[in-house]
Amino acid sequence: MAMVKRISGIAMFVVASCSMGLSSCARKEGPNTPFTKLVGTWKKVQFATDDNNNGQIDAWEISAVQPNITNTIEFRKDNTGVEKTSFSPDLDFKWSVVGDVSVLLTYNANDTLLYRLVSVTSSTLEMTTRGNISLAGYYYDRQ
Repeated sequence: MAMVKRISGIAMFVVASCSMGLSSCARKEGPNTPFTKLVGTWKKVQFATDDNNNGQIDAWEISAVQPNITNTIEFRKDNTGVEKTSFSPDLDFKWSVVGDVSVLLTYNANDTLLYRLVSVTSSTLEMTTRGNISLAGYYYDRQ
């Protein structure tokens, strides 16, 4: 009887060791940063301009995207992307991280835009950029 208990104990140890070994082989993901959350396709739902030039986007300056306009932006893992807007040609770009909270888009048409990531979650994205006239804000939902 003692031999059966000993074999059962050894068998349980082997099974537990194998289980732990297999779970450690699971694919490890990189750190969850705003930039890793950025990868994917986003649909613009709102936009804003700092009309009163106070340096921030006020609630009354935010407008909904017109229902007949679709505007999406896709950030791919290979640091390329595409912006698509109804009735306009697609705009391909390369993107790179700048500092702690910014992303630089370099469009194939030789334009560049630096966006500040205000907020990025698993379902929403908010970015701002400073133009020649004022601050602009863009609000997206994940597709």
